[in-house]
Amino acid sequence: MVEDKNENGEEKSVAEKKQKIDQLVKSSEEPLMELQSTFPFTLFPDKIVIFKHKVDFIYPFFFFTKKIYSVLVANIAIVEISMGLFFATLIVQVEGPEQNPQKISFLSKQEAVRAKRLLLGLVTLKRQHEISVEDLKRSSQLLDRLIKIGKVQEESS
Repeated sequence: MVEDKNENGEEKSVAEKKQKIDQLVKSSEEPLMELQSTFPFTLFPDKIVIFKHKVDFIYPFFFFTKKIYSVLVANIAIVEISMGLFFATLIVQVEGPEQNPQKISFLSKQEAVRAKRLLLGLVTLKRQHEISVEDLKRSSQLLDRLIKIGKVQEESS
């Protein structure tokens, strides 16, 4: 069996490395939040899936056809909400030459605010504090903390 040493000089087997990779893959596949536009107003509801390291924007065109646009959390520049009487629209702008994802309309106002704060929390940890949440387990406590961080960022800007 192939072995190498970690920072403490301890032997680390290949099996342990594979186990760590498997844990990282499993934790990165779990979405933190999912939300979609309201059905009667859009025939094929758009969907946003927020993961620890990326955000997927899913735009269905017709039955069994859709476009999935993925954005890394580190590339998110601006997260905005436009609120109407009953619904909200979430707008995300990215840095660099990447094309911005299309806005997602007819979202629940509460879900849109929560998603914005979650995204702001993830971006803040990634940029300002260089903290990676990828190895943290998904829990309601983690979500609540990220949303609180996002709320503070929202209020300070």
